[in-house]
Amino acid sequence: MLLLWGGWPISAQEQGFSRILLEISPDTVLIPPDSLHRSPLKLPHRFIVPSSEVLQLRAFKLLRNIDYRIDYREGTVQLLKTLPPVDSLRIIYRRYPFPLLTDYFHRELQPISSTDTTAEGPTRIAREARPRFLEQIDTYQSNLRKSGSIVRGIQIGSNQDLTLNSGLNLQLSGKIAPDVELVAALTDESTPIQPEGNTQNLREVDKVFVKILSPYVGGTIGDFNITYQKSLFGNLQRKLQGVTAENRFRNTRQQITFGTSRGFFHTNRFLGQEGNQGPYQLTGRNGERDIIVLAGTERVYVDGQLQVRGENNDYVIDYSQAQITFTNKRLITSENRIEVDFEYTNAFQRYGRNFLGASSRGENLGRRLTYDVRLFREWDDTRNLLEDNAPLTPEEQAALQAAGDDPFQAAVSGADSVGPGKGNYVKVDTLIDGQPMTIFRFAGFNQGDFRVRFTNVGAGRGDYRRKRTAVFEFVGKGRGDYLPVRLVPLAGDKRLGNMGLGLQLTRTWSVKGEVAVSDFDRNVFSSLDDGDNQGRAFQFSTTLQDTALRLFGRRVGDAFFTLRWTRQDSAFSPLDRPLQPEYAYKWNLQQNLLNNEESSIEARASYRPTRFLRISGNFGSLDKKSFGITSRRRSGQVELMRTVLPTLTLGGEQVTTDTRFDRSDWRRWQVTAFRRLWRLTPRYSLRQEDRTVENASTGALTGFRFRENVAGLEMDRLLGMHWRLQMEHRVDFLYDPRQRDRLRRLSTTRTYEARGDLLSRKNLQGRFSLIFRNKDFTPFFEKLPSDSMPIYQPDAQFQDTSWEDRQSHLANVELQYRNSGGSFSARWNYEVASELQAIREQVYLPVGENRGNFRFDSTLSEYVPDPQGDFILILRPTDDFRSVIRLETSLQVQYRPRSTSKTPGGFWKSLGERLSLISFIKLEEQTREQNILDIYLLNLSKFHTPGTTLRGSYTLNQDIYYNERNPIWGILLRSRYRDDIFNQFIDAGNNESRIVWERSIELRRRVWRRKLNLTGIYRHTLNKRWVAALPDRNRNVLSQAFGLRANLRPNFRWQFQLETERGLELDRNPRNRLRVNYWEAKPRISYSVGGKARATADLTFIRVEQVENPFNRPIPFEMGKGKKVGNSWLWNFRFDYFVSTNVTINVSYTGRKDAGALRTIHLGRAEVRAFF
Repeated sequence: MLLLWGGWPISAQEQGFSRILLEISPDTVLIPPDSLHRSPLKLPHRFIVPSSEVLQLRAFKLLRNIDYRIDYREGTVQLLKTLPPVDSLRIIYRRYPFPLLTDYFHRELQPISSTDTTAEGPTRIAREARPRFLEQIDTYQSNLRKSGSIVRGIQIGSNQDLTLNSGLNLQLSGKIAPDVELVAALTDESTPIQPEGNTQNLREVDKVFVKILSPYVGGTIGDFNITYQKSLFGNLQRKLQGVTAENRFRNTRQQITFGTSRGFFHTNRFLGQEGNQGPYQLTGRNGERDIIVLAGTERVYVDGQLQVRGENNDYVIDYSQAQITFTNKRLITSENRIEVDFEYTNAFQRYGRNFLGASSRGENLGRRLTYDVRLFREWDDTRNLLEDNAPLTPEEQAALQAAGDDPFQAAVSGADSVGPGKGNYVKVDTLIDGQPMTIFRFAGFNQGDFRVRFTNVGAGRGDYRRKRTAVFEFVGKGRGDYLPVRLVPLAGDKRLGNMGLGLQLTRTWSVKGEVAVSDFDRNVFSSLDDGDNQGRAFQFSTTLQDTALRLFGRRVGDAFFTLRWTRQDSAFSPLDRPLQPEYAYKWNLQQNLLNNEESSIEARASYRPTRFLRISGNFGSLDKKSFGITSRRRSGQVELMRTVLPTLTLGGEQVTTDTRFDRSDWRRWQVTAFRRLWRLTPRYSLRQEDRTVENASTGALTGFRFRENVAGLEMDRLLGMHWRLQMEHRVDFLYDPRQRDRLRRLSTTRTYEARGDLLSRKNLQGRFSLIFRNKDFTPFFEKLPSDSMPIYQPDAQFQDTSWEDRQSHLANVELQYRNSGGSFSARWNYEVASELQAIREQVYLPVGENRGNFRFDSTLSEYVPDPQGDFILILRPTDDFRSVIRLETSLQVQYRPRSTSKTPGGFWKSLGERLSLISFIKLEEQTREQNILDIYLLNLSKFHTPGTTLRGSYTLNQDIYYNERNPIWGILLRSRYRDDIFNQFIDAGNNESRIVWERSIELRRRVWRRKLNLTGIYRHTLNKRWVAALPDRNRNVLSQAFGLRANLRPNFRWQFQLETERGLELDRNPRNRLRVNYWEAKPRISYSVGGKARATADLTFIRVEQVENPFNRPIPFEMGKGKKVGNSWLWNFRFDYFVSTNVTINVSYTGRKDAGALRTIHLGRAEVRAFF
């Protein structure tokens, strides 16, 4: 038996051992004041390091064996004195970092039986200890960390049938055997919640998986992400549900995967917009906008650079709306080229999507050979239909067979004749451009003969546009985004095989080769267009790493060389992006020529004669024979570094592209220089690009040229801050197609940027960034008719054609202060950004009684909040976007004295020690105000203006406490002011202004041996509402309320609570004058049996009296606690029984009878929940 250290003297060796363990990070436990009477106090861990504990009550340190006694072995603390319940008891301790068992033995003695005896007495035998392997298994099993719960329950009510509820949540982690680790998250509950895309790392709550890790074999069952990189043709990133197994042996790695893919891979390419940080809408493969992006699958590139997700980084993303918004840290302009890779799912996905993959990779075999083999298949499972397993109709099958590879040809009619008064649309025959045509016109809900389903087919492909939910209007042939059709999704089948070989010939010379084949049938239902299903790709490269060059035995510098040859069919179809980011910019290609065909050769070399100089060059040739395209690319660069001169980089590039229709020449130059001088680092860069496009048939010359100068200065430790200042001046030109070689100035752009970070200080932290950008177009292009824009800029993929003066404003200020004592703190945030704001639509969806948070009030003809309602509110963005300036700023000041001094003092000192306050001010504004300085400088006269404000809010909160820390009595003065304006909704009836100002005083007192808490409240509230489109909803309610709360706890089993309130309310609106009084009483009784059971019963009674109502109007929701005239009842009973510390049973019953309601609603629940 091991002598455990609890209560035993410690030897010198053990004391030295304990001193070493003091370097371990301590654990901290807070014991609440109401638990200090429970002794002994159980710590979360056993085997505490002796003499490592510290017990503190406020500023007082407890002494061992005087104030408390501790059992280090069991982890328990016995208080020897009664401590006042004034604050939580803080216990800081260290525990041994390795697992320990209570008993260690080699053989165990057990009695044969309590009755078996001999003359010598009871007989004992020695049982051999279990085999060592089984002991290790038990040890690892005991170290397996388990957490979670299992739930089984029923629910029944007067408004619903019997419902069975069940749920399992289990998390496991730890080692289950030597060198074998298990990580698992299991649940049988389905949640549609997507994580918010505003953090760099996502926490997905719906992931279910079992993962096993070991040195040789591992795998995952459930939800997982797979990523294959280091290849040109076989890269892959997918989010799957299924199984994957992996084997590692020496320098090789094998993996096999089978799973269900949640969505489709797609890439969006677009230009940024001047003065718009977002949101930018992502679309599906067919241009559809109603998609959901799978969380964490996106990769965002700006000018070829990968961006980082997060509010404090480059962008945030709304996965449910498929919209990306760039933060203030990343200015977006009309010159930025944006590419987004992502996986998505849409509303009409019909088939399950499967994935099968196998791979094998070996590295540094024999110190020379590397191989990589990948086999993938991704296909739509036509036997696994997702729409309630409904089989395809004959009409749908015929559409699929005739569609070939064109997804827009696989369409059936979206109109269904349902009879008069049962539909929303009527069919109208009309003439369009002299041709007869039948269109559908919205007649009103349940006012038409047809129910029509419209499908988004992409901009310029449809004839209708969506005005709001379920409302579409005809806008002309090919002028809309929607058609009255229902697309039947094609079922595809894609196979890919990829093999790569690499050989290290010498220490610095290597060769690599890669070959791939693909077979992609876009529509397995049709044999049409199958001639281009198969494609091939090949790549060969050789690289000479930095190698010392010698001439006559003398080293003359280092050289680097690489050569790559690539061939790729137009029919070749990889599973990931087929082209690298910035492919069109690199090779000077038009967007409509970006097919997968490629025959290219690239060579890159660099020479470094000294460590101060590097010279590099690049040559490339690209051919796309099917389009008759050839592109030649040449570049060079000189770098001068680590000298007394500034670090200097000079680069030039020329890309010449010939097609059957035109010849394009693109020249690019760049110069950068910087030099550190003491604490200053000045920088300068010059960038110029000139692109000309000559039409082969007419000889007309178009294109653009720009010159960009950037000057910057970094300053370290100046005025306590690190500064970065930058100014950019850019001039853009367009070639005049009517006068050869003549340039017309398009615009002048000036950008000013200032950033600063406070140097690390104890009490003050902060940073700021300010960016102002102004793009001014010349009058010629501002007034140019829209039909003439394609003449001057026929290829708008590299430059925006929105030729309007724009300004961009980005500002961000963060400042925090906290004094040394911690009693005073302040925080100020300030943020300004230019962005687009979508006009929104309020949609109320029925979800069943007691499952929503809104209900429809027929007397008021509007939806009102109700925690037991039957509707939920969804805000849907429309296609109407407005350019706005968004401002958010807030200031919070807090003063809380740490403790009351015991030394006598005057009145003001006593007041300062007992007084505490919290002040909070916040302004939010989304405005179209043209004078940006009025917004920057918070000119409040320009805020909350119906003509320019889309949404605005003022919030002013003030709390003043007296004796906040005194448990006997105290006073609270509170003010809550909020002024909102909503002007961003498509329905005028939803646009309103609202002011709510609530002021209250609260007095609390503890009496009767601290068993009875009394609180008296007086509350004065102003509630103003103004709806311009619906004057009947205007409110000007003034209310006063007097309340009393009592909380009696005579012992630890019983608790009695009572809340009463008397309210007097008056709507002072002359057109809707109304006076209402109400009574509210809320008694509550709780009974508990220590640690075993608890029963609670509570009742809410509200009586509303109508005192004055000259216009006989219904009582609005803002008055009478949202109830009608009469008595309203809500009662609830709940019983919890703790079978053990990990198993609970609870039964609850809720009843509700509102004034004016025709029936009483009953709801009962019973549930068993086990924790582990």
